[in-house]
Amino acid sequence: MNTKLLLCLVLSVGISGCQSNPDLATAFENINKIVLQQNSTSVSATSTDSINTSPSSKDAIAMPDDRRIAKPSAPAPTSIQKPSTSTAKSQPASDIKNSEKQPDWTKLFKSWENGCKNSPEIDALIRNLVTFSNDGKVKLEKVDLPTSYKNATGIPIIKTPTQIKDNYYTITIPVLNGTYYEIPVKAIERYFGDENGLSGAILHLNASTKDARLALSKQKVQFRKKEDLQAQLNGDTKVSEVTCDWSD
Repeated sequence: MNTKLLLCLVLSVGISGCQSNPDLATAFENINKIVLQQNSTSVSATSTDSINTSPSSKDAIAMPDDRRIAKPSAPAPTSIQKPSTSTAKSQPASDIKNSEKQPDWTKLFKSWENGCKNSPEIDALIRNLVTFSNDGKVKLEKVDLPTSYKNATGIPIIKTPTQIKDNYYTITIPVLNGTYYEIPVKAIERYFGDENGLSGAILHLNASTKDARLALSKQKVQFRKKEDLQAQLNGDTKVSEVTCDWSD
């Protein structure tokens, strides 16, 4: 291709100098055909490359410069564990309520309303509370009561005739909780003489004599006398006591 032809190609098709030359016009037409053919080939190649560079699978993604990266796989579903419903067996509400319920000492001392007669529980308490050695010494043993009552008592305190400056012993069992006819119980006391026949027991109440008497009256409690034995209610403005005396 000569220089004039190249110059015509570089310039626009509308240049009259190129169009007026038959040879150049024919060459220009042939060149147009070649250019069109090349453009068609380029478009076809581009389409083919687009197809070829498309992801070969759903797991590939086309990237610039024909780079491919693996399509990130969907994260495995997280297994959510439900809170376990198997927990340690809790203590039923009724059991908790019963464990916190204060013992009713009325049941153990109600028999005192009938001539100071002891219930089997109080009889066992008095019988097993102390032992006597051969030399006459007194030894404190145990608080023999049903579990619910024993758990409501403190450590017994014994006082000898020397300590109390009298001729008898006293053993006081503190009561930590519980009531007697709805009156708070303070302590249970057992007293007995040193070979002089003194014997008795006292139920100490944490209420004045007036309040205790009123509470017993509301419950229609009467201390009956039998065989010259009868329970007595005494006390002062702070505490009161029900006493049964079995002295000879």
